[in-house]
Amino acid sequence: MSDRVRTFSWVETRDVLQELARRHGFVIDEARRAFCAPTDGVVVRTPLVLPIAAECRDVADFLAALPNRLPSRLVVLLQAGAAALGLWAGEDLIVHKCTKRYVKRGSGRAQPTYLKSRGKSRYGSRLRLQNARRLLGGIHDRLTEWIGTHGEPEQLFYACPVRLWSDLWHAPTTAPLERERFRKIPLSTRIPCFEELERIEATMRNGRVEVHEPDDPEIDKVDCTR
Repeated sequence: MSDRVRTFSWVETRDVLQELARRHGFVIDEARRAFCAPTDGVVVRTPLVLPIAAECRDVADFLAALPNRLPSRLVVLLQAGAAALGLWAGEDLIVHKCTKRYVKRGSGRAQPTYLKSRGKSRYGSRLRLQNARRLLGGIHDRLTEWIGTHGEPEQLFYACPVRLWSDLWHAPTTAPLERERFRKIPLSTRIPCFEELERIEATMRNGRVEVHEPDDPEIDKVDCTR
C-alpha cells in the first residue's frame, strides 16, 4: 500500500507537477497515465481528463500542452440491462440519460451472452433479447441526437464489459462517432445510474500524488522505464 496518497483537482495539475518536478526526476510510465520517480518512490497520476499525449516526452512537454479549460467530454457507462450517458462542457453536465431494461435470466446472465454460449433460446427469452437490442439502439439514438444538437465532444470515455462493448458497435444503427476515439475508464464502476455517472466523472477530474517507501513493492507495479 502507498504510505501517503493525496488527490488534487485538475485546476491544480500545473502547480502540483511544477512543484514536484523541481525535486524529483520524473519519467513517464509505460501506460502513459503517470509521471514517476522510481528512486524517490513518488508517482503523480494525472487526471483522466488531462491525458499524457503520445508525443509528450517529459513534464515540460506536458505542461506546455496543458489546456486552460476542461475539454468537452462524453461518458458512457454500460452493463447488461443498464446504461448511463452524460455530456459535459467544462464542469457543467449539459445532458444525461439513464436507462434500465430487463435483460437478465434468473441465473443472472444477460440473454445475449447466454445465447452465444448455449445456442438458441427457448420461450420466454424473446423479451429479454428485444430489451437488450433496444438498450443498445437507444444509446446510439441518444448520442446521435446529442451530437446533432451540441456537436461532437472533444473526449470520449467508456466503462463497459468487452463483449457488450463489441455488441454496441455491431448494433443495426450506430452513432456518428469513431470507436477508436473512446478511452476505457480504468476505474471500478457500479451499476450505471445518475449517481454513478456523476461519481465517475468527478473522479476523472482528479489526479493523485502517491508517495511510497523506497523499498515498497507497490512502486514496482508502475513501469517507469522510458
